[in-house]
Amino acid sequence: MRRSGIVVAGIMLLGLAAMGCQNKVHDENIALHREARELRARNLELETQLRQSPDPAALQTMQQQLAARDAKIAELENQLRQPAPGAPQDSLLAGIEVTRDDLAAPLP
Repeated sequence: MRRSGIVVAGIMLLGLAAMGCQNKVHDENIALHREARELRARNLELETQLRQSPDPAALQTMQQQLAARDAKIAELENQLRQPAPGAPQDSLLAGIEVTRDDLAAPLP
């Protein structure tokens, strides 16, 4: 009788140990699933960024277009700084154009 009690106690102890191990494995499984979801989300985010970024050839073309546009802007700014032929030298009158209409009524 005593021997069967020890055997029963041993079986119960093994059952409890097995349940504890199963719980630990379950917790690890949940943690691994969570990590896999996070990695999938990060992977999707990086793939989206990669799809949205231009390829090197397109980037170089855009940089050349920007350089050409900047050169044109600089050229036009330099043209604005140079006085037009026959323009007054007084900077207060610069940019003002006056016309005269001889057929119009005289000013009072």
